[in-house]
Amino acid sequence: MEHKREDLIRKIRKAARKAGKDFDLIGSTGPHDKFRLGNTTFPIPRHRVIGPKVSFEIFAALEGELGKRWWR
Repeated sequence: MEHKREDLIRKIRKAARKAGKDFDLIGSTGPHDKFRLGNTTFPIPRHRVIGPKVSFEIFAALEGELGKRWWR
């Protein structure tokens, strides 16, 4: 499923708050912003809409911090 970038970030921020984890923008490189959630650092493209494959990769990268299939 496609996600609007702002909705994807909002979803991650809400889950981080619920889990008691810090979620911060730590920098920008090229067409991506780099974020940190707990001890996990990951990029999010600056595209307005983020495709399903990239969204899933971001969600899966955060399973260690937020739990298995946290996005459902």
